[in-house]
Amino acid sequence: MFKVRFVDVDYEVRFQYEQDEQGRRLTECTIVSPVSGVQSVGQAVCSKKDRFVRVEGRKLALQRALEIYNREFRTAVWNQYKQVCKQ
Repeated sequence: MFKVRFVDVDYEVRFQYEQDEQGRRLTECTIVSPVSGVQSVGQAVCSKKDRFVRVEGRKLALQRALEIYNREFRTAVWNQYKQVCKQ
């Protein structure tokens, strides 16, 4: 989890890792606003043939969760992600 301050609001970006009924691993990214709660969710699901890599799953899930936001917010989130999750 990490926080992003954008237009005087602190958003939380959370990651969760699970396994579904078919045995596939998935990564879920949730963006939460303190004002309105959960705003966006993105998921990345591995095929059974794929090797589970958390870094790749986080990037894909975050990208999908950010699809509904404007460019300025997306840039702020990616910049904070790069600071917190140094690869």
